[in-house]
Amino acid sequence: YHKWKFEAQWFETVVGKLVFKGQAQFGFLGSYNSSVGQSAFERFKLGGDGMQGFDFLQGSEIIAMRGYSNNSVIPYGANISIAQSSGSPIFTKYVMELRYPVINSQQATAFMTVFGEAGNTWDKFRDFNPFNVRRSVGVGAKIFLPIFGLLGIDYGYGFDNIPGVPDANKGQFHFSIAQQMGGFN
Repeated sequence: YHKWKFEAQWFETVVGKLVFKGQAQFGFLGSYNSSVGQSAFERFKLGGDGMQGFDFLQGSEIIAMRGYSNNSVIPYGANISIAQSSGSPIFTKYVMELRYPVINSQQATAFMTVFGEAGNTWDKFRDFNPFNVRRSVGVGAKIFLPIFGLLGIDYGYGFDNIPGVPDANKGQFHFSIAQQMGGFN
């Protein structure tokens, strides 16, 4: 198999200390031999806090998406139990976030956030549509401590239902730890 991951982030001052963060992520797992098919390992699981980071039993990457429960963002029409346990070979995720710093010192940096996220997963590349996404919004607070990294708590609300997972998009609290740039979370 071959695995491709792309992440872009940018930060822009809006006014005063208010900062806009934009982020886009994409992941693709392909196979070299179509008769063998895609690997059951190294797939992507989208949704929730991303705290699991990596599923060691299946080698899946857990990608955070606030406003939805863990591993709940599955392809449209997918078998729920199979998709949640095995993951998907394709995902995309977009983040727009406004950050306002409340503490900015050498010992700690803390900021409040308002965010919007969108993302989805797909089983086949022919079904991939970067605009067919599930959306969420929310608020949060984060603090960066040099010894621990980034700690945060967020409340997100997902707008889109996930068939077969009735509570996936209800309001969700998420706790995060040490998710820094390049962490793909």
